[in-house]
Amino acid sequence: MNTKEAITVVKGKRPAVSVDHFFDCYQWLYDNNIELDLPEECMLDKLICDGVIVTEDNPVSHRGISAMGAVQLGDSE
Repeated sequence: MNTKEAITVVKGKRPAVSVDHFFDCYQWLYDNNIELDLPEECMLDKLICDGVIVTEDNPVSHRGISAMGAVQLGDSE
């Protein structure tokens, strides 16, 4: 993946192959510290808050996890 591919997907200029591909594009942009326009930056923040994007504070993605699986993870703090 590269910046151009990720940006075109997250901006909706090219359809993502799957939801995972869409999330992977945001993950790539986050990992590479790419500056985003406000709408994409807000979406990235939402994905981080939802636990979809892996960060230093959230080393495990909750992508595709069921409600029961989320409960079983518990609160780590």
